[in-house]
Amino acid sequence: MPAEPRPDALVGTVLEGAYRITRLIGEGGMGAVYEAVQLRLEKRVAIKLMARHLAANREAVARFHREAEITSRLGHPHLVGVVDFGQAETGEPYLVMEYLEGEDLDQRLRRVRRMPIEAVVRVVRQVASALSAAHAQGIIHRDLKPANIFLVQVPGEPDFVKVLDFGVSKMMAAHTRLTNAAVAMGTPTYMSPEQATGQIDAIGHQVDQWALACIAWEMLLGTPPFAAEDPIALLYQITKMEPHPLTPHLPGLPPAAEEELRRALSKRPAERFPTIRDFARAFEGAAFGRPADLTPSPVLVSAVMESIGYIETQPGETPNAPPVDLAPQDERKSGIDTERVPIRARLWNRIRPIHAVVAAALLLLGAFFWFRSRPAPTPVTTKTINTPVTSPPITAPSSPTTPAPATIAPEPTEAKPFGPQPEPSHVKRVKVTAPADTTARERARQPTAPSARPKIKRRLIQEL
Repeated sequence: MPAEPRPDALVGTVLEGAYRITRLIGEGGMGAVYEAVQLRLEKRVAIKLMARHLAANREAVARFHREAEITSRLGHPHLVGVVDFGQAETGEPYLVMEYLEGEDLDQRLRRVRRMPIEAVVRVVRQVASALSAAHAQGIIHRDLKPANIFLVQVPGEPDFVKVLDFGVSKMMAAHTRLTNAAVAMGTPTYMSPEQATGQIDAIGHQVDQWALACIAWEMLLGTPPFAAEDPIALLYQITKMEPHPLTPHLPGLPPAAEEELRRALSKRPAERFPTIRDFARAFEGAAFGRPADLTPSPVLVSAVMESIGYIETQPGETPNAPPVDLAPQDERKSGIDTERVPIRARLWNRIRPIHAVVAAALLLLGAFFWFRSRPAPTPVTTKTINTPVTSPPITAPSSPTTPAPATIAPEPTEAKPFGPQPEPSHVKRVKVTAPADTTARERARQPTAPSARPKIKRRLIQEL
């Protein structure tokens, strides 16, 4: 195998004809990080190049690929973005990431030593948001430290957080020959008790919560909760001792904020918060004096059935064996108490008074809007209208009766000459009258029989 080149010897080279390396940003156990320019777009990027002695390890290369896939798949705003992946001419794989301008948290603490509570809460909230999204995908960082938290200066958003080196420690922990034991397990100052004691199978998402609590403690006080020059003494403090009180050194810090930090630094993972997001919410609420909306610890069906005696052990399986947390999707197990507590008591303890208050407020608000949306009743008003009394309309009978035609007395038959004759003086006009029982309006409405009307008219004309 050729000798490992100096990291700065690659400055000025072009990777696969696409990226020109301009300067060395930093180096570590896995490789080095460079600033480069994407030639096609003239855009600044950051390139993470794996060390040459690790490029021959198939498992290391496979996990390097997996880190690129995981980071690009999550796509969280507080995770550094991966835009490309490739391999150098000498065989080392590399990642192309977004270029960040600012400083990491380790540089900030070396410069200012302490940070105000508002800035600490802001950093904790953003880091917890990124790690919560990773935990939901079954990914654990395992090497969270101030050097892996980058503070980007964004206009209008001070200290915008980007979490770096996501999954590197998990990749390195899979094979002890990749690096030394201390690096493989994480940075000792921010290492959890289960990491310090080498309980690989017990390592879960709670290790990230422990590390974030240590970082928050250091941002407030200027020193981490556990510190010693001797690594053995440091591991002893982590596993056996409690950190010194924090409030005597910070009079303005609410005591409840220290209590939330100490809960996240519990020696047993089950005694910490159910999720890292719950820790961030509780810490923010205690720091600013407002209640936190925590996620109640879920109850697994298997745990309920086991508590009432319905779990059957398979042949060769040890009953009541502690679960092995191989991935963060077992996150729900952290909320289950190992002691045999009655189910009703556990469920009742999870009901928070704030939930009842919120439910009552929502109920009253819904009732208010429901009554308000109903239409107002229309008042009944009585109006006196003087209307003339009219008689009901008179309708013509369905079958009008034809008035009886007037009868004309027969005249004596005489021989009359032909032609018009003068009207005799003794002949009287015949007056056609309606029956006596009909009124004047009925007589006006009653039609005259069509057969009698021409005859009567003709007779009247002759008499006139």
